[in-house]
Amino acid sequence: MTDVLKTVTDRFCLYSNARKGRQNGRQYVLSAVKTMLESKETQEGLRLGELFGYYGHGRRQLTGKLEVPETSVIMVEGRPVVIDNVPACRTVAISVDDNGIVTHTQEILNTEPGKIVAAMIESRAGGWSWATGGRESGKIAVTTSFHGVDYVTTPNYISLDHPASAGCLKARILNLYWQSPWLRMDTLTSQCRPLYLITVKWLNWK
Repeated sequence: MTDVLKTVTDRFCLYSNARKGRQNGRQYVLSAVKTMLESKETQEGLRLGELFGYYGHGRRQLTGKLEVPETSVIMVEGRPVVIDNVPACRTVAISVDDNGIVTHTQEILNTEPGKIVAAMIESRAGGWSWATGGRESGKIAVTTSFHGVDYVTTPNYISLDHPASAGCLKARILNLYWQSPWLRMDTLTSQCRPLYLITVKWLNWK
C-alpha cells in the first residue's frame, strides 16, 4: 500500500474565480482542456501514479521544465548545485465538466514537502495550481499537456469550496457565449441582441 498522509479532492472553475487581483488572466479553451485530460498520456500518468506535484512552482521554474527530473543541476552564483526534486503529492484523478469546473484528487505523499502541504491544507492556507503545457494567443490558452498539480501560497484559481467563491452561474453563461459562435454580436438577429446586451450588462454588474 502506498504510504500517503491523506487524500483530498478539490474543485475550481475556469470561468468563474473569486480572485480579482493577482491572477494570470488566461482564458482556457474548454475543448482543449477536455482533450488534454482525456489524452492517453494523461490517463497513463494517472494509472501509473506518475503525475507528481510539488510545494510551490519553484522546482519547475528552477529546472525550466514541466516534467521535473528526480535530481537537477542548477547554477548558483556561477557554481553548479545538485538539488533533489522531492514531490509533495500526485494526481490520481482529474476531470472537467461542461461548465469548466475542474475536479481533481490528490494523494499527499509522506515526504517532507508532502508534510508541509498537509499542514497548509489543515490550516486552510494556500491552494492548488495545475501545471500544463500548450500555446497562448494573447490571453487565450490552448492546453496540450498535463503535468500534475502543485500546492502554492497564492493560487490563480480559488477553490470552489473556499468561502470566498461565489459559484459558477456566471461561468455557465460565459461558457455558453464563448463556445457558441452563433452568439457573437455580429451574427445575432435584431430580436436576440437586446437579450444579449442585458446578459452582458448583468455579467459586468456581477
